[in-house]
Amino acid sequence: MMLSSGSPQFRLSALFLLSIVSSLIAFRLSFSGQASSRPRTDSISSPALRALSKFLIPTSSIWPKTYLSIAHSAEQFPGRSIVHINLELIFREIRQGIIELRNPSGDLPRLVKRQLQLNGWNFKLDISWKNKVKIWTWAISDELSFFPEEAIPKLCTFADEGNISPVERTVLNRYCSLFFEKHGDIVIWSSLDAVPRAFTQTFIRSTQAKLKRKHEYEKTSVFSFTTSEAGFSIFDDAFIFAALPFSRVFSKYLSSESDSKLKQPGRLPGLRCSTPLFTRLPEILSLLTSGPNALHVLSLSNGSASYASALEAHASALEYDEAARRECIKDVGIQGWREERMYARWEAALLTAGLLARWVVLLESRD
Repeated sequence: MMLSSGSPQFRLSALFLLSIVSSLIAFRLSFSGQASSRPRTDSISSPALRALSKFLIPTSSIWPKTYLSIAHSAEQFPGRSIVHINLELIFREIRQGIIELRNPSGDLPRLVKRQLQLNGWNFKLDISWKNKVKIWTWAISDELSFFPEEAIPKLCTFADEGNISPVERTVLNRYCSLFFEKHGDIVIWSSLDAVPRAFTQTFIRSTQAKLKRKHEYEKTSVFSFTTSEAGFSIFDDAFIFAALPFSRVFSKYLSSESDSKLKQPGRLPGLRCSTPLFTRLPEILSLLTSGPNALHVLSLSNGSASYASALEAHASALEYDEAARRECIKDVGIQGWREERMYARWEAALLTAGLLARWVVLLESRD
């Protein structure tokens, strides 16, 4: 029936009904449009989110709601200009491929020193009590761990494959080449990272004896180790930051079905010891130059900058070198690959910020 026919009351009723329906449709479309555009508007207009985007990059085209909430919370306190980010959140969401760091080599050292400021906003890492307790428990259990004599790491040389990491080999090679044209036969000590602090003296005395017994013809050896000269308390946030590369409490290898079929699980990065966090340089030098097989120090160098650069290069190789990337993913899975890059960059940041120090010592056996 056409609207032009029929009684006037019917036509008025039909027009009234049509106007109501069209109004409802227009309202719904308007509301949907506003709702769908709100995240984009927030992204453009939020000063805190603009600052956050200088630090993090979402791997999708839209910011996850978590970070919209972080930005919104930061803006609830005008004048403070502080963006709070949970420490575990960053590690977890980088591992899951949700976010990436925009400028890790520049931002992370300032972040761990509480000095990161972007677009006028200060960034602060929050640490839950649960994660603090995890770190403290790890440190205490490491102090009480058992370390049999046969577990003491083996010596090797530059000419051997040995158990030395590519990062450490790069740094040691750089420093040894400053003093020796040919250094393939120089004996390389294993790092203290794998030795519990209670067994530091046992490790050094045992290695001194091995050098005299098995390597008498090798007069020179090189020892690289990490210490904490900053002197922070275990209750400081700095201790938690420094402990992460050694404890890896946020690691979750084999956390997905695709990562559960690793072909070489034995190569998963092992948990290192807490020794570097409680060790000072004078203590190690005193042990090296004392005892029945005391050694003479030929050279002592602060290799923190070189070690940080080597760690950054390692992380970049995992990201951009196709062969290195494929090998790492095959060994530890896609999430393990992301973690390895993050932990390497985090440790580099700790060295750059001065929370940790890396030393390279050239030693000579005494006759």
